[in-house]
Parts: sequence; structure tokens; C-alpha cells
Amino acid sequence: MRQAEALASSFASTKLTAIHSSPLERALLTAKALQEGQSNFVPLEASPLLCEQNFGQGEGQSYDVRKRPGLSFDEHIAQGLYIRAYNRSDKYPDGESLNDVARRARNVIDDIIFPYVTRAAKEGTTDMHVAFVSHSIFIAELIAELVIRDGNKFEPIHRGLKNTGWTLVTIKVAVGYLLDRS
Repeated sequence: MRQAEALASSFASTKLTAIHSSPLERALLTAKALQEGQSNFVPLEASPLLCEQNFGQGEGQSYDVRKRPGLSFDEHIAQGLYIRAYNRSDKYPDGESLNDVARRARNVIDDIIFPYVTRAAKEGTTDMHVAFVSHSIFIAELIAELVIRDGNKFEPIHRGLKNTGWTLVTIKVAVGYLLDRS
């Protein structure tokens, strides 16, 4: 909890417009600390779209098993061997692939981030700050999708973000860009 309070303290002078969080306990506690650190009321919304990758039946399994030659990812799982996912489409039973997480990230951009960008452009402000409290794999996929939206080719590769770290993303809108979107 001290880390969440330290984060809140470091963002106390940044006037946040809103906070969006994963509903998972640790993220939500961090988001609430961030909210309490603000001098004005800041709305906080928890969304399952911001959850970490769902590992399904792979959650809590030991991943020390070496990949056996000639067996596919699904064949390993069928034998109770939980290997690391090597492809973006691999997923454990009842879980999500990285491609699934990327789809959720695109939904966050469309349904949560883009309305703020539109609002800022219409208001003519460059001083809108929205905090997102989530988890490393999801954040990596979200950043990759933002880069792709910017027209850059980017193959997202999750190399792991620091636990308890934070990332600043600045979105700038080209003049007239929003007028062309309807």
C-alpha cells in the first residue's frame, strides 16, 4: 500500500480528469489511493476491459515444463503440460490469447480513450490527464495498439513491465483529424 500512496503523492500536483482501473484488488486499491491523493474529486471507474490476461486453467500452473518436440501447444495442455505460450494465438483452456488481450485494448481505445481525445479536441485543451491502472501484459498490449493506431507498424512483444511501475502516454491530435471522423 505504501507504493500506491507514493504514486498518489507523486501525482498530487497533476490534475486528473478521470481514473480508470482494472477491478482486480491490487489495481483498484492503487486507483483509489490515486483518487484520494487528488485535491479535487476525480471519478473512478473500474472496467473488466482493463484486467490482466486471463490465463484460464493455466492460472497458477507451473510453467517449468520444456516444450516437447512434435507436440503442439494444445497437445501439451491436453497432457497436463503447461508450457509457455509461444504464439500470440495460443491460450490455455478458458483463457485468453495475447490476440484476445489486444482486442480488449482496441475496445479500451475506442470506448474509453477516444472519447477523452474527442472531448479535449472539441474543448481545445491540451491539459487533460486520465489515469489508467492496470497490469503489465494488458498495458503492453494497450501501448502497442496505440502505436498501431498512430499508423506505425509495431509487433507487440511483451517483455514484461516493471511491477509497480508506471508509463506515461501522450496523445496528440492532428489539426482537423477529429473533424474527419464521424
